[in-house]
Amino acid sequence: MCDYSLHAVATRPAEVADILVSTKFPSTITRGFASVDDPHVAVCLRPGTEIAFEDDVRVDGRVFRRNVRDRLAPFSPN
Repeated sequence: MCDYSLHAVATRPAEVADILVSTKFPSTITRGFASVDDPHVAVCLRPGTEIAFEDDVRVDGRVFRRNVRDRLAPFSPN
């Protein structure tokens, strides 16, 4: 999903079979998904999109990290 926090970043909708990375966009405090081929363009995910991860998902907390032990997740905005 792309929202107001990306007003200073170019965006495009996600496509089937995109290979994405989680990134912090230059000159912003915003994090999001970008294509490995074009890391400066935010890729917008529609609610309900399923994301397959290369490795088990890891959640980074303030103190602890934990593995979710899953590689597939539906995307749903907060």
